[in-house]
Amino acid sequence: SFLANAEQSLLRAQALNPLNTDHSANLGRLYLAKSQMTSGTERTQAVQRALDYYAVATRLSPNAAHLHNEYGTAYQVAGQPDKALEQFDISLALDQRYPDTYRRLGDFYQRSNQNDKAIEAYEAGLTIAPRDVTFHSNLGFLYAEQGNREKGIEHNLAVLDSRPNDLASIRNLAVLYSEIGDVDNALVFAQRALGLVTTDEDKAALQSLIDQLQAQRGG
Repeated sequence: SFLANAEQSLLRAQALNPLNTDHSANLGRLYLAKSQMTSGTERTQAVQRALDYYAVATRLSPNAAHLHNEYGTAYQVAGQPDKALEQFDISLALDQRYPDTYRRLGDFYQRSNQNDKAIEAYEAGLTIAPRDVTFHSNLGFLYAEQGNREKGIEHNLAVLDSRPNDLASIRNLAVLYSEIGDVDNALVFAQRALGLVTTDEDKAALQSLIDQLQAQRGG
């Protein structure tokens, strides 16, 4: 298989040049990817091997923030959140201007239902990468979850600046505008979403929202 061939070549490369960080990092990536495609003992072994290779890579290149981020994600997959956070913190200490760290921190906190901290991480990322769609998309979702509809609207609109046909954001805007009683804008986005959905179920749900909104507006 492709994976087995890649594994063999990477192991060979690492054996020939063990001091080259890239070889260890690539093996870490390979085993982390393998862990996502397997289950049971095989998955556990793959995650452990990923951790072992990231340990080597970060020892060889201790100042590479991106490697500490990947190592942190491997710990997250391994179900060791404290160690994951430790790696993200090392990465931040090395480089506070690297957006990927804030993205991973935000995802980490979002997965552990610490939404305030997730918002903080994504907002910090936005100060460095103000047009980053991932940050805006996640913030749009989190603010809406918290009932902060104005902020939810602001970030979903920011997503559309870069991706005008982003269906999730268009749908979110239809709902958020209807929740704050802005029927005109809600209708605009509901109709835009209707033009983009493909399943009958989605079309029916949106048509129902449009009918409700038009009734509110008085036809």
